[in-house]
Amino acid sequence: MFQQRALACLSIFALILVLGGCEAAAHNSKSASSNLSSSSITQRSSDDDEKISAILCPVGLVSGKTLDEEFGPGTAEITRCLENGKIKVVYSLNKACTTEACTKAYGLINIDNAIKDYEITHGLVAGLDYTIVAVVYGNGHLLVVDNNAANPFAEPNPFQTQVQGLIDKGVQFYFCQNAARSNKVVTANLLPGIKYVTAGVTAIADFQESGYSYVSP
Repeated sequence: MFQQRALACLSIFALILVLGGCEAAAHNSKSASSNLSSSSITQRSSDDDEKISAILCPVGLVSGKTLDEEFGPGTAEITRCLENGKIKVVYSLNKACTTEACTKAYGLINIDNAIKDYEITHGLVAGLDYTIVAVVYGNGHLLVVDNNAANPFAEPNPFQTQVQGLIDKGVQFYFCQNAARSNKVVTANLLPGIKYVTAGVTAIADFQESGYSYVSP
């Protein structure tokens, strides 16, 4: 009888040891799995961040040279690149020229430079990653008239090629109807693709409320 009880106790003790060992093994396995999962997630996140940093700037070279080649050693390390996606910008164009002889357009070069930075330097896509709107008002009316219109405006547009080029790149031009009214511009005078706003000053504020950042060249 004593031997039977001893054997029973030994069996129970052995079972406890086995179960304890299994539980510990399971815990260790779970812990190891958790650590591995956490490590792999962290590593993947780190890798992605490095890839993003490497890809975003510069994707392409505006001048054909690297930043260090163009501006000197160490330039790339002290250059801040864009960090925000889904960029929306509204430009204010309230005059057509920057010189009395009207040889240089107001703001158009800045818009074109922005497009180069978005697309060449950062690899962004118009309409997908960034949107540019130009609100033309005040004395900017010459920028939106079409020299080749069936009903041409009284004064020619000296920058028609530049404006058309920006429209072709996805820039949306909105013309103030107050400016149209005061300068006697009608729809038949306008370049294809030009749209209206009822007032330039209210439209700019409205675009800002819609998440557009305001830029005045």
